[in-house]
Amino acid sequence: MALKQGLNLFLLADLHLGSERHTTAAFHHALVNMRHLDPDAAVVIAGDITDTGEKDQFQDCWKSLDRVPAEQLIVGLGNHDVRGPDPLTWNNDQAADPEYFRQNVLPEYSRHYLRRLKPDQPWQPYFSQRLGDYQFIVLNTEKGLKDSSYLSAAQVRWLDAQLQAGENSGCINIVLSHQPLRDTHWRSNFGGGFGLQDAVVKDVLRRHPNTFIVSGHIHNGFGVAEVIPRSYGTCIDLPAFALSENGRTGSGLGYYCTWTHDAMKFEAWDFAINRPLAAYDFTLKTTTLAAAMPDLSVLHPESAQHALQLLYRSYDTRLFDDPRTDQHTAPPVQSLFGPEVQAQIQTLLASAYPRPAQRPPIDLRPYHGYFAQRDEYVAAIERFTENLAGDMRSGQIEAQLTRQFVAARLNLLRPQLARFDDATLKAAVEEAQHVLVGVFPRVDFSRLQALIDEHAAATSAELQLALNAGRYLIKDHAATQPAVDGLIAEIKRLVQEKEN
Repeated sequence: MALKQGLNLFLLADLHLGSERHTTAAFHHALVNMRHLDPDAAVVIAGDITDTGEKDQFQDCWKSLDRVPAEQLIVGLGNHDVRGPDPLTWNNDQAADPEYFRQNVLPEYSRHYLRRLKPDQPWQPYFSQRLGDYQFIVLNTEKGLKDSSYLSAAQVRWLDAQLQAGENSGCINIVLSHQPLRDTHWRSNFGGGFGLQDAVVKDVLRRHPNTFIVSGHIHNGFGVAEVIPRSYGTCIDLPAFALSENGRTGSGLGYYCTWTHDAMKFEAWDFAINRPLAAYDFTLKTTTLAAAMPDLSVLHPESAQHALQLLYRSYDTRLFDDPRTDQHTAPPVQSLFGPEVQAQIQTLLASAYPRPAQRPPIDLRPYHGYFAQRDEYVAAIERFTENLAGDMRSGQIEAQLTRQFVAARLNLLRPQLARFDDATLKAAVEEAQHVLVGVFPRVDFSRLQALIDEHAAATSAELQLALNAGRYLIKDHAATQPAVDGLIAEIKRLVQEKEN
């Protein structure tokens, strides 16, 4: 059994280096004070390290953090980092593909941060890092949108796998995201909220409910920034470093954290002026209310009813769902998760424990509509590559050479997919399709389509899932006859089981 390892860290968000309201000097003062307080503590920043994502602002950040060892530094990206300095190019449409992120931010982030942290991981903006008993899973947008984020299907699958790996190794999982999930914190739905993949991410988290989700973005100050339990984990809102817009504001807000395997202590500070703000300190158990529910339901049914009410307690979001009023910055009339409620939650957790489970990888096919067309191109490239690898040496020499040519082209793209825009990936798929005509046998979808039409009104959830998988397979650029035949057999089996 591995030894339990504690963790000390500084937890920050929304530095906005380069903003007229905040100078890099203030951040330098804060770092000096933080190093005096605990020179060995890790530094974790939940995005918006710059104000407009320009190179000189990034360089200020990297230079300031140069003394923090790479393995002790975690830096996520925020919308201010990725959308660029020109408001005329900003776009919040999930299908959009703004150029600034791919051409400027991703190379900068990869060259000066990701490669320092993980030398063998070029271009992929999301990553995980273990610190002590804690695994930090850093979600980063893959499009430079104005306010929201965009997570690809690949990143969502990766999130599920990372959460499972963390549980298997006995880690406490911390998901770091700049944008909070919708319908959580006060102002969480500002600017469109998390993004189109919000619901999918929540479903993934429900598979791993003993997870803590740490975010910034919404600039709540101390006293308004809250810890909120949800059915998929516990959400922690970080105050903006120097630009908090309500509650207790300051020059350099953040937390100094002392975490053990059993408890997470958060000490509130204004690091720029070296002042502790003990009124806003709190401590959490490393079990979430969501993960404790199965235990509570069996051992303490009445307590479980109260816990269920807390998991679904929510702010009225109409103000922030309306673009005409979502700039509202005042605090809520009444906090929903203040010290009294937090004490109730900790009492509920006193006698309950999570029940870890081994789960199969998530099937994202039913979530097709939550992802942009880009994800279809990425999936097609991956499947083309798999099909080519298994069939490279069969057939005539001309067919073999054609396969090798297409495989070589696709292998240039695959290690750095995030670097290329939607048009490039679409062209690669269409080129592969065109070149491989006559190399791969023609796929017959007629029997599959007939089965889908025949059983469209089926009520069985399992059969409907298989039929939906068939609908997606018919549209798949890289579908093969064995895949189609296998799904036909599966649908027939499910139909027969239903009839029996």
